[in-house]
Amino acid sequence: MNVPRAIMPGLLVWLALGFGALGQDAAPAAAKGTPKIVFAQLIHNFGELKPNAEVTHEFAFTNAGDAALEIINVRSTCGCTVVAPNKKLLAPGESSVIKITYHAGRTAGMSEKKIMVYSNDPEQPESVLTIRAAIKTDLEFNPSYVRFDNIPIDQAAEASVFFMAKDPDAFKLTDLKADDPFLHCDWRQTDDGRFELRVVFVPEQVKVDHRGYLNSTVRAKTNSESFPVIQLPVYIKFQEEFAVVPARLMMYGLKAGDEATRDVIVKNNKGVAFQITAVESSNPFVRAEVVRNGEAANVVKIVIDAKAPAGLCNASITVRMGARKLAVPVRARIGDVTAAPAPTGPAGGR
Repeated sequence: MNVPRAIMPGLLVWLALGFGALGQDAAPAAAKGTPKIVFAQLIHNFGELKPNAEVTHEFAFTNAGDAALEIINVRSTCGCTVVAPNKKLLAPGESSVIKITYHAGRTAGMSEKKIMVYSNDPEQPESVLTIRAAIKTDLEFNPSYVRFDNIPIDQAAEASVFFMAKDPDAFKLTDLKADDPFLHCDWRQTDDGRFELRVVFVPEQVKVDHRGYLNSTVRAKTNSESFPVIQLPVYIKFQEEFAVVPARLMMYGLKAGDEATRDVIVKNNKGVAFQITAVESSNPFVRAEVVRNGEAANVVKIVIDAKAPAGLCNASITVRMGARKLAVPVRARIGDVTAAPAPTGPAGGR
């Protein structure tokens, strides 16, 4: 059959549309189904545990739907370690487990932790698992560490840890000692039935290069079933000989073309007079000038030059006291001042 050329383009379009529709009718139907996550249990109670105990439990679950179930994420609150299932994509009817390791604390009482499981189950995208435990102890103490914060290197300091035993009359603490000679410790029973462990910092015994801090440990043995061995970390941070107030200088809202100044105080924490021997700046538009010197608290003036360009103008000021030095960060922001156009009068004005 000869088809006139005039109708050939329309015929081709009709044939293409027709075959396209046939192809759509012949395509297989899209897969249907819904995943459904079902746990054998949502709550597990470990019962009574000793302080610092570590126990595990496996939460079993099944894909009770008719489409693939995907475990997207598993997370927990503090005190738990969660191991996600090895297989995160489960076919209908397939099962797996989520392993939970619980780390009991040292404080007596009930403990409850939550584990959140996120999946592609449209009806239950978040499943909440709960573990519970009762921590039983015959001894409690507070705090669980000793901290000496910002103390002078040449001055003694002391701190206490208090113990409460279930049976104070039978409680015994032995072999009390510190790991380092700069710590002395002793203990006594107080009038309210508690026991006080006193830790004293002895500055004369510091023989090491402390670099501003020291760490140590106080140890003891007890007849407590819960805590037969006590190990108390000790953290010591020394006060610096010199300090700057403020420690960081912020200068915002400055105008381009204007000089701006601020003062910082450099002081000796022991109240001893000293000399600032030099001041330096890392930025040519920021300079430092000593305006008071030779006292226990000296003053350094920070100047932002009028020629400093608009924008951020940061610098580090170094203050030297002989071999000692302090760094003072300076953060400044300079606005770009543009003259506003002069107002014009209405047309036909003077």
